[in-house]
Amino acid sequence: MLSILSVKRDGLPDASAFLGVLTGYKGAEYYFYGPRLHQYLREMREKTFGNYDVYTVGECGGAGIEMDKMLTADFRKELDTVFNFDFLMNQGHSNYDYYEFDLYKVMQEFERYQTGFTNHCWPAVFFENHDNPRIVNKVDSTGTFREDISKLCALIEMTLRGTPYIYQGQEISMGGGDFESVDEINDVEALGRYNELIQKKKNPEKAFAMIKKGTRDNARTPFHWSDSENAGFTNGSPWLRISSDYRRYNAEDELKRKDSVINFYKKAIKLRKDKKALVYGEFVPYENNKSPVYCYYRIYNNEKYFVELNLSKSNQERIVDTASMQLILSTKGRTSNILRPFEGSVYRVL
Repeated sequence: MLSILSVKRDGLPDASAFLGVLTGYKGAEYYFYGPRLHQYLREMREKTFGNYDVYTVGECGGAGIEMDKMLTADFRKELDTVFNFDFLMNQGHSNYDYYEFDLYKVMQEFERYQTGFTNHCWPAVFFENHDNPRIVNKVDSTGTFREDISKLCALIEMTLRGTPYIYQGQEISMGGGDFESVDEINDVEALGRYNELIQKKKNPEKAFAMIKKGTRDNARTPFHWSDSENAGFTNGSPWLRISSDYRRYNAEDELKRKDSVINFYKKAIKLRKDKKALVYGEFVPYENNKSPVYCYYRIYNNEKYFVELNLSKSNQERIVDTASMQLILSTKGRTSNILRPFEGSVYRVL
């Protein structure tokens, strides 16, 4: 993984205090986008990874779609694709805010990249990484629709143009950590925020609740292999507290259940491999999408597929008549006369 490269400015000038307050990061104007970024990337490609059969992805949060296109266009000889983090938080919020994560807004962000990238560029499609809380907790803190959300995200990833990334544990619907005290947090960012809140006379219990929600450690707990001690991960002491729900959400159990999240992932991956339209096809959003229902087409030569998504906790009416289409995959197994909470389906348009 390559982070955005920079170059030191002559004289090593101090960071702008105004921009530091505005963005929350001091010195970003000097390390975020260096004047020799493209030169360095092309040189690296020419002298190192360009000589091998490898695939490169850059970690380029906040670069914006136009810069992402410059970094990844095949004729520019820089990177193959980049991670853009606009999908991981709703605009105007941070991981520490109390708000209901809106998947419809995520689909709108995906749409910008699906339609804005040219055929010379290739997007990265993902919902989770090591620096953000688990998607199932962000969308529904009650856990009521946990597996529905996991399957829906799997269906979305496998039906969009680009490379899908499955973060470890996402395939078995792992949730965040159930930490009981600040002493169980390792994340330096979260600990720094906690100390800042305490210095501002914030109630310790409320300060801990805030960092517990947003800490990166939520995505860093040991993987759940089985329902045995320490989730089958170790006989020793794990670096983070094992989430107590490992007896329900673990790989061994998921592989046995036909309707499990991991087995749905297998179906969705197979469908993607079998249908070229889901990999190479044009992405065409339905023209009358209205929150919380989002629909789109994937079109390749004579193949045409339709994807419909209910991105909410409530039943929704269909916005497209699918009676004449052939259902080939659904998160619910089969469809009904309504779209159920977090239901997603793929149809072949006949």
